[in-house]
Amino acid sequence: MAPMDLAAAAHHVEMDMVGLQSGIQDQICSAFGGINHIAMHRFPEATVTPLDLPPGVREVLESGSC
Repeated sequence: MAPMDLAAAAHHVEMDMVGLQSGIQDQICSAFGGINHIAMHRFPEATVTPLDLPPGVREVLESGSC
């Protein structure tokens, strides 16, 4: 399943099956993984662009020392 389709399915479960009011950012983050820029166009439409980090930044973020 494509990441955006997976995010949409998770959003559907939260909104329609469980009855919770929900945005889509958490589902998109979980489905895509990594570090991304998420542009929200019109709910629930979004564009995801992976971000390239400078060398060493990922390691610092993962270490929790920032």
